[in-house]
Amino acid sequence: MNHTLCSLILESIVTPTAAAERMVLEHCLFIAVLHANVGNEVGAHFLEALVEKFDTKLNQIESYDVENKELDNVVLFICHLYTFRICQHSLIFEMLKRVSAELSEKCVECILVILRSVGFALRKDDPVALKDFIGEIRQEAEKLPEALKENVRLKFMLDILVAVKNNNMLKIPNYDPSLAEHLRKVLKGILKNGKYVTTLNITMDDLLSTDQRGKWWIVGSAWTGRQLDGQEGTSTSRDKQRFSQDMLELARKHRMNTEDRRNVFCTLMAANDQTDAVNQLMELSIKDNRVIATILLYCCICEPTYNAFYAVVAEKLCYTDRKHRLAIQFASWDKMKELGNLTDQQIENFSKFLAHLIEEGAQPLSIIKVIDYGQIDRASVKLVRRILLTILLKDDYTCKKIFSKIAPSAQLKPFKNSIKLFLHQFLLQKTNKLDLPKEQLEVVKRRIAIAEEAISADSKVLL
Repeated sequence: MNHTLCSLILESIVTPTAAAERMVLEHCLFIAVLHANVGNEVGAHFLEALVEKFDTKLNQIESYDVENKELDNVVLFICHLYTFRICQHSLIFEMLKRVSAELSEKCVECILVILRSVGFALRKDDPVALKDFIGEIRQEAEKLPEALKENVRLKFMLDILVAVKNNNMLKIPNYDPSLAEHLRKVLKGILKNGKYVTTLNITMDDLLSTDQRGKWWIVGSAWTGRQLDGQEGTSTSRDKQRFSQDMLELARKHRMNTEDRRNVFCTLMAANDQTDAVNQLMELSIKDNRVIATILLYCCICEPTYNAFYAVVAEKLCYTDRKHRLAIQFASWDKMKELGNLTDQQIENFSKFLAHLIEEGAQPLSIIKVIDYGQIDRASVKLVRRILLTILLKDDYTCKKIFSKIAPSAQLKPFKNSIKLFLHQFLLQKTNKLDLPKEQLEVVKRRIAIAEEAISADSKVLL
């Protein structure tokens, strides 16, 4: 299906004549909707196909007439996938470096396409990289023969470079970002509740080497990079190549006694940020998603103070693939059975972890339905109370939306009754024991009424 859809769209966009930017934007909007609502393999497929076509066209650039716009259209298409955040700015900079390797007339034209379409977005996302690129281009232009320096396109490109560098939009002819901004707003309205576009942090080299390395960015796909480096190594030797000895020693102290557990633990510890962690975890291609969920939750709970890093990684994983969402749900249920063995700080960390996932729509409120509310113990009261307080102290809309999600389900009737009883018994009747300022206590009381009304409503879930 992805192949057929991609072929049809590329046939309509990648033509010898210049494609209208509005048409390219609307097609990218369509891809972004599928990427978010269906799965990131949709956007990944288009990105791979476009980068391969870009590589092919660029290698044949000397045989192309300047008036042939196929390469220009491919470049514009990739740029607007970045506009909708399907790919990162780093991929656009890679593309800029490749087309600027030789300042031929067609290459200059492609640089202009990039700068006019996403130049200011690049300036916002990575001003240092853009400044370096502009400096390199101007140096290369100075080295050109005098005859080439008089080229109209080259002069125009240098003017555009200066305009982007100085953030001067008025200097760029016919520049109008309003359509792209409007379509980004349209995208937000189209996406299903809790869905968002997952930005793919993939390099051009990765996309052009799928035959050798596999597609690590797609859940369940193999990544063969380590095997290519040395297929005869044991799991222990591969671990040593991938992680430092200190990191492996730390994993051993935390009883990470299998290769998958060690890899997940060390990946989380060594990641630069949440996006890097998610990409690296997907690159591991671990078949049992429960391993990732279990180690992620273990690390979060064991921190001396709550670290939102793990919750954001879990959130991104939930939106990456439904299997991760289920794995995190099951791992959380397993941990709820062990609440009596957790310290107060560990329960605090666990409650904030779950509250974040619930607030962001990565998990429903019903994730806490497995607790026995009829014979609830002290540890479970602490967990549920802290989760509900976190939600109640959000804004009215978020609070109502979260509690409304469980309203339509007849199967959740016992859970809904339990939550209403809990709100009264452990929050409303014990506000004097809550360590909150007076203003927040009044907010909690008012939001409890909103929550009860939302739970009892028979209306559809708010979008």
